[in-house]
Amino acid sequence: MEGAATQNLLNELLATRKRLQQKQSEILARASDLYQAGQVDYVPMNVGDTIYIDPAKGWKCTLIEHNDSKDIFDVYVKAGHELDDHQHYQIERIRIFQGVLHWRTGSTKMLLHPGDIVTMRPNEPHGGIGETDVHMTVMFAPPLTTPKSE
Repeated sequence: MEGAATQNLLNELLATRKRLQQKQSEILARASDLYQAGQVDYVPMNVGDTIYIDPAKGWKCTLIEHNDSKDIFDVYVKAGHELDDHQHYQIERIRIFQGVLHWRTGSTKMLLHPGDIVTMRPNEPHGGIGETDVHMTVMFAPPLTTPKSE
């Protein structure tokens, strides 16, 4: 009987963890939508958290480093999926590790390949589309995941 009770408790714990992870994903997705719409100035995340920039658009972003001066995201883009032009108050730097990305920054259009690094100034419109599946890192300074300093 004790073994069955322990197993039931573990099953309940796993089910609760799964529900919490799903709810966290929903909250992060909503916060990301609000950020992209300019309604909030940060997305509260912890290292290891993942957001999907409009899942239909195929942009998966996982926070891999956070400190007081910057955030770094590991980003995967599905071929043919676009990130609409947007802007934010941070400096943003992308570095391509794999794949080919059509990128726009300001009025400049470019084709990015592995090893390429591009930096966007604060409030500079930018966006892009994967020609192939793309793996890149994206750095924001100051951090995207903490409130804007006044």
